[in-house]
Amino acid sequence: MRNAIVELDLEAQKLYEQFQGLEDVRQFYINEQQQLNEWRESMVEFAYLLSRTLNNYRLSNTFVKHKDEFRPLINQLSRMLEIPQRTKARKLTIRHRGLGLVHHQENTVGKETQFDYVISCGDCVVDKPYIAYLVKNKIIDDPALIGKLYKAFQFFAFAGIYTIEIDLNDWNEGSAQKINSCLMIWAQYVNEVAKDSKRVVYNESNHPDANLTILASLNHFNREDLEKLVRRIHSSFMN
Repeated sequence: MRNAIVELDLEAQKLYEQFQGLEDVRQFYINEQQQLNEWRESMVEFAYLLSRTLNNYRLSNTFVKHKDEFRPLINQLSRMLEIPQRTKARKLTIRHRGLGLVHHQENTVGKETQFDYVISCGDCVVDKPYIAYLVKNKIIDDPALIGKLYKAFQFFAFAGIYTIEIDLNDWNEGSAQKINSCLMIWAQYVNEVAKDSKRVVYNESNHPDANLTILASLNHFNREDLEKLVRRIHSSFMN
């Protein structure tokens, strides 16, 4: 009888250990979801802050602003470095699903299609329907994220911004400063395009080009010389 009690105690102990293990797995899943939610919120916050910053520059009478205004953006990018990456290409991407074609047919498409963007960074992806689902089901308890995402995507569409890629490889203090400078120049570009400024660099199709403007400013290139070089390169490839 005594042996039977000992055996029963051992079985109970094993069963307890199994349940304890299940609890650990459940808690691990909860912790993982909380971490994913923090990253998702950070991605939404970055898109919103970026759109708001660019729009404020666009509406401003001057492009002279302090770099500290971009610090919140850099802080959000730093958080995204924690997101797991399946590939070595560590980057943040904000892109329009329609590849920007809606810009030429705004009268024939609905707003949901016009503002249909996706934000991705590593294994984490968000868009409006997904954020709305997470908020509706109380997985993320922050309804304001839906409005922030809509405002961000609305600005990108109206501003003709359909693809944003930020390389996060080899992140250090120097690269953070470079990204900070690029964001500032981009904001100045948005401001000056609205004013038809001579600082803006035009591409081979004679359209304002944000990438070329950033390139010229970072490397202190003469605008006219860079435009001539771009047209020469384009001509050589087309002939």
